[in-house]
Amino acid sequence: MTSFEITPDIVSAAADAAGIFLIVPAAIWALIQWRHSLKLKGLDTYLALEFQSISLFQFEAEHADVLSIYEQNSKPDDYVPNDAHEVLATSFFFQTLNLFELAGRFQRHGLMTDDIYCTWVAWFYEVLGYWYFREIWEEELRLHYKTELQSIFNRPVKFYHDEYADEHRDSFYKHVAQVTGSKAVLDHLTETESMHREIEHRAGLEGG
Repeated sequence: MTSFEITPDIVSAAADAAGIFLIVPAAIWALIQWRHSLKLKGLDTYLALEFQSISLFQFEAEHADVLSIYEQNSKPDDYVPNDAHEVLATSFFFQTLNLFELAGRFQRHGLMTDDIYCTWVAWFYEVLGYWYFREIWEEELRLHYKTELQSIFNRPVKFYHDEYADEHRDSFYKHVAQVTGSKAVLDHLTETESMHREIEHRAGLEGG
């Protein structure tokens, strides 16, 4: 039977191996904790954005008597310019666009999932439909925002016409999908329309 002698080299090698076995799980645990921390930070960041949007909705509700004029699809024929009201409406659109830009940034950096971002695109399109937003976009709003948000609105603002809202919506979603590189935006529109048709079909069957 061969004798086995424990030498200093063997002891050192064993210690190194034991150290590796201890370090690897610790490193994996640290990585898990780091990723969890990022998720929590992302959640906190997104929740902060949601709270800001709620504050904006409250602002809109508080000034509904003024803003309702500026949120129509077409400029009223009897519209009379009012400096104070236009300042308020412009402030409202600045606040809205600030949130839009944050939403885009969060989506690019993975702090907002594509399915959530798609719900914001619906809001983008709603704002595009407001005549006063389109009227002041080029001269007063556009240059305050980064290239991506400018690209989302530049072309649609020029070609929007409220008589073709449905056609514009489809084109707008395709446009945003192209600008952001997110196929999910287009898929969201398709899925939403399919669901809407299914609901209408079922309602027709039940009504018949």
